[in-house]
Amino acid sequence: MGTILIPGWLQKKELYDGFEVYDVWNKNLSLTYPEPHKYVVGHSIGANIALYNWSKNKNQRLILINPLLPKRSLLSWFWRWLNNITPEDVSRALSPNSTDISHLFAALRFDPSPILKEIPKENIVVIRGSLDHHFCDENAKNFIRSLDIKIIETETKHKWSKEYKMKIEEIMRNWS
Repeated sequence: MGTILIPGWLQKKELYDGFEVYDVWNKNLSLTYPEPHKYVVGHSIGANIALYNWSKNKNQRLILINPLLPKRSLLSWFWRWLNNITPEDVSRALSPNSTDISHLFAALRFDPSPILKEIPKENIVVIRGSLDHHFCDENAKNFIRSLDIKIIETETKHKWSKEYKMKIEEIMRNWS
């Protein structure tokens, strides 16, 4: 029962050095990870998958990095993705398959609001890149705060950063 990280869409697990990665985008795995973990870290849409799984193990603690909140239309998320993607992202990403796209749509259709209201506030933290203007934007920040969930802001964008790893380690030390 350690720590598991659920990556953002089509992100290679090597990007998340130092974490056990549930590589849902690369191995045709289920959206439901098989065993309980003490800490679950989710990045981007991986944060939404962590929320999707929370009810199966309500004792876990969640660290959500730039979660896709609140629930929005698929078209809205697609437009935001188009405005955020760079050629570098395309060259580094995994090639999607039908399972990846199916998982993506399922995670985007899922409304995490009821679960966010149910999770004990001492068991959830959101890390938000203050320079993320497309996904975990000001609207998301206000939504998270309206639920009285602790939010830590960093001077980063949406994409994974080494600063996120340091913040995660700090949060887990404080929870121990």
